[in-house]
Amino acid sequence: MQKTRITRILHGLVMVAILTQLVLSTVMEMPKPGRASEDFVFEVHEVVGLASVAILALFWLWILVRRGETELGTLVPWFSSRRRQDLIADGAAQWASVRRLRVPEAADDAPLPSAVHGLGLLAATGMACSGLIVYLGLGPTGELSTMADLTLDAHEFLANLMWAFVIGHGAMAILHHHSGHPVLVHMFSLRT
Repeated sequence: MQKTRITRILHGLVMVAILTQLVLSTVMEMPKPGRASEDFVFEVHEVVGLASVAILALFWLWILVRRGETELGTLVPWFSSRRRQDLIADGAAQWASVRRLRVPEAADDAPLPSAVHGLGLLAATGMACSGLIVYLGLGPTGELSTMADLTLDAHEFLANLMWAFVIGHGAMAILHHHSGHPVLVHMFSLRT
């Protein structure tokens, strides 16, 4: 199934936002308690983080209203026994391909890859929302409220998960591409 132009643009924006945030987080310095931020990179991280919240909100809204593409229930199958059964069956089929040293077919609506995409989107959303809470809880002197301080731990944990997701997701896309599945062309072509 070909993704719509809007889906591909939003996916690209999410990808750029997440990669930017992850890279910035490796070189930025959080402000010291009682002091305003003097780190330009941290300030860019804040601005891109606010943009990320907006982009992810638009992506979730688009998922809810779009037609003919992966449904929300396929991305988040955990609340339906039928979808969980489909996920288990697809996982077994994918594992059988891997055991035969074959890259499984790249079906757009396959339950396992869709659920993995959904988990990545949930982790990105959690990271963006927790960053927003930290941003809103950061006082003018750089001191965090108690809730923002606790949320910062969750934000950092989700960032580590996001690193793993980005590396795994990118590696799988490249593996599929080199196995003759045109996943990169389908996702990044702006035609149609």
